[in-house]
Amino acid sequence: MKELNFRFEILLCFSLLISVVTYASVTDTVYIHADSLKEGSISLDNVWKYHAGDDSVWAERGFDDFNWDTLKTRMPSASTSKDFWKGTGWFRTNIKIDSSLINQPIAFLISQFGASEIYLNGNLVKKLGAIGQTLENETPYQPSNIPFTVILDTNLVYSIAIRYSNQLAHEKFEWYSSRFESIGFVLSLRNNDIAITSKVENEKANVAVNILISGIFLALSLLYFALFIFYSDKKENIYYGLFNFCIAILFAVSQLERSVKSDLGLFVFYNILTSAALTMVFIFYLGFLYSIFYTKIPKLFYIISAIAIAFVFSDVMGYKGDFFDRL
Repeated sequence: MKELNFRFEILLCFSLLISVVTYASVTDTVYIHADSLKEGSISLDNVWKYHAGDDSVWAERGFDDFNWDTLKTRMPSASTSKDFWKGTGWFRTNIKIDSSLINQPIAFLISQFGASEIYLNGNLVKKLGAIGQTLENETPYQPSNIPFTVILDTNLVYSIAIRYSNQLAHEKFEWYSSRFESIGFVLSLRNNDIAITSKVENEKANVAVNILISGIFLALSLLYFALFIFYSDKKENIYYGLFNFCIAILFAVSQLERSVKSDLGLFVFYNILTSAALTMVFIFYLGFLYSIFYTKIPKLFYIISAIAIAFVFSDVMGYKGDFFDRL
């Protein structure tokens, strides 16, 4: 019996040791190397220290955050409880750079739907939006991973503290969770020159592709609308015209969505418009096929169309009913 108890105590101590090592590893300092920054962005998606509330002292480099909670900053809406996120909180982590990055610029990129202030060793380096303790006082900002430059100093170890608010996710949790996948943010680091060049080139390519393809399909839709006017007995023309028009909307909205920074209501509206257009693309293409191969369109098409329209209508009404309650 004594031998069994002794083995149990050893097993318990071993388990505790593993827990301590595991905890230390997930909250450890992230090492940043210059070569890694050139290869691609380094996402700081490891576990951060977190504390609800708001206190400027929490930005200080030497602040003791040992007793804070730990979490990943993205905070997926599906796995975050309604009572956990209080609207405002602070997040802290540490990074260590190699000596080649001393006094060099580095690009910070952040993805978020709230507002944030980013502190490096206690110094404010960037404000994105305006932190607010209520929904009315907050100005959210969606930076879409546009890089901003931070000049490092002679330190090798840096404390990163982020003051973050997302009041919409707190005050309208059910609505927010149905529209957005995450409550928090994701911070990444990258070589400054590469980050800026990459962003500019990507934006140029996206603008060109979205405008070009949208224009092509819009022209095709107008052509088939005109054909339907002159040949109204050819139902396939109206279906194919509407099919092309919906595709034009998809690419146009994709471009418009990239310009939204603070108006989350408009961002959601564009998402709903995209969903509706994508749904109707299949409906109109199905109608086009039926009109070509059938002398009379079967009732199944109208049933499918009614279900699709009901889905789109419920999505639009859910947007109007839930979102505008807060205005």
